[in-house]
Order: sequence, then C-alpha cells, then structure tokens
Amino acid sequence: MYWNDARQILSAGHCGANGQVAYDGGGPTNTMGPIINDNNPRDTLMIRVSAGGRIYTGAYNAATSIGVGGAASDYVGNYVCTGGSSSGEHCSLRVSVVNQFVNVGYVIGPVTQANHIVAGGCAAAPGDSGGPVYSYRSDGRVDARGTVSAGVTGTAVCPGVVANGSSTVWYAPLLRPVGDAQIGSLTYYGASLIQG
Repeated sequence: MYWNDARQILSAGHCGANGQVAYDGGGPTNTMGPIINDNNPRDTLMIRVSAGGRIYTGAYNAATSIGVGGAASDYVGNYVCTGGSSSGEHCSLRVSVVNQFVNVGYVIGPVTQANHIVAGGCAAAPGDSGGPVYSYRSDGRVDARGTVSAGVTGTAVCPGVVANGSSTVWYAPLLRPVGDAQIGSLTYYGASLIQG
C-alpha cells in the first residue's frame, strides 16, 4: 500500500512494535524494513519496504503469486481466502461476522470472522498472522480484503510448518462499506492500495 508517499506492507500489529526491524524468514540477515504505525487495538502495523502489488499463493513454500486488482468490503456470506507464511493458501472460508471485537489477551477490532465451510478445514495456523485475506476476481487477479489476526488453535489440521491450526480466522478488514459504523485499515491510515 501507499502511505506518506512511500510503499509499505500492512501486517498484524501483534507481530512487532514501532522501531523494530521486520525479517522475511530467510535468515537473520534478510531484513525487510522498519516497523511503523503499530496499532495493537486494530492489530495492524506497517513495514517500510518497496512492496509490489502482488501476494503469494499456493503452499507455504510456493513461489507463485498473483496481482492485486483492488480492495473490497466484506459482508456476511462472502467467501474469502487466506495466505500465510506458515500454512499457505486456504479458500472456502465464509464470512460469518463483521465489525467484531475479540479478546486475544487484549481486545482487537473491528475484525471480520470467517470460517472454513468444511468442519476441521484449515483457515490459518500460528505464524500466518499478518498474511493477506483476499478473494479471486474474474480478471485473474484478487481483491484484497484484510490481514490475518487470530484463530482458534486446535480446531483444524493445517499443512505446512505448524499442523495445529484453526478453522476460524479473524482478520483486520481493509475496507468497510461507506456509512458503516467502523472503518477499515486503508481508511484508518489514509492509505491507498498498490495494484499489480
């Protein structure tokens, strides 16, 4: 996303704090950039890095990616996908609640809740926090929906690094409909989406 005339990556607020340096998981020298705008109650932060308008898709260790065509608000009944560095891509997730405030040791919100339509199906796993939530478009790209915040560990078996995952995911929405009681991350920060 663009914020303050610079490219940033939006991630989960509980993954770091202002002034820390974010790493990409490739080793202790693979830094991404400094963390700024950490907001724990919204569970969002930014990483100052030259980002492109694409997200990774497929398995947790895949190198496949897809362009972002825009952002969209969620309504109950929408279907979304999640992507995470620990467990990869998961689709068939149905939005069940919007504008929720959830206690994860402290209260975060507004968040959107989605659940896998198959009992025990994986929605996210520990280590997926900050990953993208999105939906596929007919033009071969995706609409960005939000960033992964939390789940209910032990409710799903997930592929990848950590098998003890969640069939539920809560995520910080990028947008809420005009006139809604809550606002999404893009509106809150006054940021715009990078398309690819």
